[in-house]
Amino acid sequence: MPAGVRDAMQAADHLRALPFVDTQRIAHVGFSWGAMVAPLASNSFWRSVLPGSEGFTAAVAVYPGCFTIKPATAPSFEIIQANIDRPVLVLMGEKDVETPPSECIPKLHAAKRAGAAVEWHVFGDATHC
Repeated sequence: MPAGVRDAMQAADHLRALPFVDTQRIAHVGFSWGAMVAPLASNSFWRSVLPGSEGFTAAVAVYPGCFTIKPATAPSFEIIQANIDRPVLVLMGEKDVETPPSECIPKLHAAKRAGAAVEWHVFGDATHC
């Protein structure tokens, strides 16, 4: 399981245990690496790896990198995948050179065509920082 995904899903599970939390309204908002964790934690495959975790009901990924993750000791995988089954909003900056939208948009289109619950917006003239 990618670093951070287990932590995020366990945080969601912890929140579900609190009596004052509406368990149907727990969302993940992530920036940078947290933005890459957002679609991963909204992915049915990664939730299945952590039995019993319900994860988040929705996620917002602010300026994620959408590149292929290539762990040294595990198979490569994509941040954006077709098995995203929770609503994910991806926010990107048009002039972001660190996590360029050009790396995300084709993958988002493909995932959406395959049925993933993804939407996105690119802010014009916005950079990463």
